[in-house]
Amino acid sequence: MKRLILSGTWVLAMLMAAQQVPELGSKTRIPVKAISVVLFQPATPEAVKALAGRLEPLGVQVTASSETAPYALLVDKGRFVRRVFRERQSIPEEVRLWLAGRAMYRSQCARCHGEDGRDEGYPGTKSMAGIGNRYSEDEIERRTGLAGFVDLSSLTVEQRRALTIFTAGL
Repeated sequence: MKRLILSGTWVLAMLMAAQQVPELGSKTRIPVKAISVVLFQPATPEAVKALAGRLEPLGVQVTASSETAPYALLVDKGRFVRRVFRERQSIPEEVRLWLAGRAMYRSQCARCHGEDGRDEGYPGTKSMAGIGNRYSEDEIERRTGLAGFVDLSSLTVEQRRALTIFTAGL
């Protein structure tokens, strides 16, 4: 779904059809040095600059690719795609939610699931790695409280959405 095959400091993007995202060419290279939003053509320089003005204060870089695609990507420092954006107008809000979800996950979830969602050391804990490949965001949110370890009722709707957006990209 949202994983990238990596080569050095370059990203080789290959998105799975399960998310109904067209694949990029196998030679697509996107330089990523920090959390970045990658815009594909037809992104005008003005659009890139405007988006950068909104995201750089959050510590998120904006990169333009020469490839053509009807979406944009949120890529983390490890060069994994964490979110696919189909509409550019939603990017700043969803990036903000992803960052908030990451902070909540790190403070509340990582102790049992690990930083990357792969830890299964705590009794009854399942790996969350690739959960966004298997379930919709609604299903992820629904399943989060099923085991009884997590009380989502203490979270606002926005906090639940933020946590879901982040965990969907694990």
